[in-house]
This record gives sequence, C-alpha cells and structure tokens, in this order.
Amino acid sequence: DRAALIMNYHKKLDGAEEKYRGNKPVGTTKKGIGPCYQDKIARIGFRAGDLLEKETLEEKISLLLPYKKDLMNMLDAEGCSCTVESLLDKMTGWGEKLGRYIVDTGVLINESLDEGKNVMLEGAQGAMLDIDHGTYPFVTSSSTTGGGICTGSGIAPNRLNHCMGVVKAYTTRVGEGPFVTELSGEAEEILQKKGGEFGITTGRGRRCGWLDLVVVNHAKTLCGFDSMAVTKLDVLNDYDELPVCIGYDIDGKVTKHFPASIRKLESAKPVYKTLKGWKGWNDTEALVKGGYDALPSEMKDYVAFMEKETGIPADIISVGPKRDQTIARKSDWWN
Repeated sequence: DRAALIMNYHKKLDGAEEKYRGNKPVGTTKKGIGPCYQDKIARIGFRAGDLLEKETLEEKISLLLPYKKDLMNMLDAEGCSCTVESLLDKMTGWGEKLGRYIVDTGVLINESLDEGKNVMLEGAQGAMLDIDHGTYPFVTSSSTTGGGICTGSGIAPNRLNHCMGVVKAYTTRVGEGPFVTELSGEAEEILQKKGGEFGITTGRGRRCGWLDLVVVNHAKTLCGFDSMAVTKLDVLNDYDELPVCIGYDIDGKVTKHFPASIRKLESAKPVYKTLKGWKGWNDTEALVKGGYDALPSEMKDYVAFMEKETGIPADIISVGPKRDQTIARKSDWWN
C-alpha cells in the first residue's frame, strides 16, 4: 500500500525532460519512473493505498493536476486533457478493481518470516544503476543495491541471512553512461546477438563488453554478496581468448576500486587478464546432467578466476537460457 504510482503525466514529463537535456541524455526508458520518484521525494506523489480513500484522492488530484499541467506546458510536453473529475473517476475505478490486492506488504513479509517461511526477494535492476552508488547521473531513481531490499520491502537488515549476486559472464549496459570494457563494431554485435541482449522494457540493444570485475566487486561490496549465480556462460562458447578486466588505469595509476567521478570513468582504460576460451557443445541436457565437473575445463577455470578475484563462491552456473539448463553446485544455495 506504500508503493508509488506512476501516472500518465509522469511518462509525458519523462520524455520531455530527456528531450530538454539535448545532446546529454541519461538514457531514460521514458516510462515515467524518474518523475514519479521526484514526486515521491517531494512528498506529493500518489501511493497505492490512496486508491482506497476517495477523499485523499480528490485532495491530491486538486493539488497535483494543475501543477503538472503547468509543468508540461513549460517543458513543451504532450498535453493532458484530463480534469480533476475525470482523473478522480478513473483512479476510484482503479481502487475498486485492485483494492483486494493492496495490502501492507511489510506486515505480510514479516509475518511470513515470523512463521518460519522462506522469503526470497529479487532485485529489479543492476547494482550499478543505484541512485547513490551507481554511475550517476546515468542511473535509475531508486536503491538497487542490497540496502534496497530493506527500504523497498519493509523488513529489517537483521532479517536477511543470504544475498546472492546474479553476475553475467560478460558485462552489459542499457542506455547512456561510461562503460570501461565496452566492445565496438562487429565484436559487440556478435556478443549482442549471441546473448540476445535486447532490453525487455525498451527493446533497445544492450551495450556489451568483456567481464568487468571492478564492477562486480563494487556490487559485491555494496550488496553484501556471499555467493554468485554466474549466468550466460554458454554465450562465451567458441572464443579463443577471453579478456577479463581486473583494474582500471586512470591517468597512469591502476585502481581496483570503482570511482564516483564520471570524468575518471570516461578516461579509464581496462587492465585485462586474458584467459583461455572453450569450445561449445551439442547436448546441453547431457552436459547439465553431468554436473559442474562435466563442463569444459577452461570454463571451470574462468569461473574459478571469478571466485578468486571476488572472494565468493559461484553456487549456481547457467549454461543456457532455459530453467533446466542451470547447475546448482550447492543444493541449498539459498542458505
């Protein structure tokens, strides 16, 4: 019931603000997320629970709608034809349809934990899109690190007993912003096509590059990873060599820490350790049945190098896009 609601005018403002930035866009999805968070921080936004209170809706709409129309006009955004009455009717209808699903999820989750049930929470976006610790300003508007689990769900930090990091075997990025290990030209296109790297929300092709362990270690520190799920290893099949970034050369000095400065990131050069590649296989089902030991030795060396550089185990290995193409090296990986 505390979830912020994205309104149609948020989407219109999102596109207008991105256009206003000219040749310095942040790469927004134009789904209204940023403007919605602006309202949340300004303490004027709608929340899901408001849909159950008509008087609250009427009060907020009377305040917000004229303000948003003036703002859209100032930014030359697409206009909004709705009135206070029409928007009130629409949002009241939402409440009637969705009311039985709107609950205090903090209470729901905490009660489940009190009853000894297992609760698994999944991060919505990558750690490097975190509003505070990511590649600001080329980020989303929320906390996407481990701390966001608590602020987003309403449970306390001491109730978390395990945090697994989902790490691709190579690195990708959607939208604008610095990308130290980014490939270009045909090399990037090949990796993009092999990995099916196209955004679910936008359909945009993801930018692709070699595995960046500076980023992985930054995410591990921020989120508290105690294990990894390494995905898309099969996408790297049939490469003779696989460069892995283990540091950044910035102005002649090598660092293994991810800098906050965008200018430093833009000038950073990757420091690579090159590992041997491996050949693909014909029967993924048989490979998975054989378990981790059946994987190509060079692939296992690649995973072992990731474990050595991060200091955490890879408990889950993915060698294909299907659910049953996953190898659990630890049967109770959730503990």
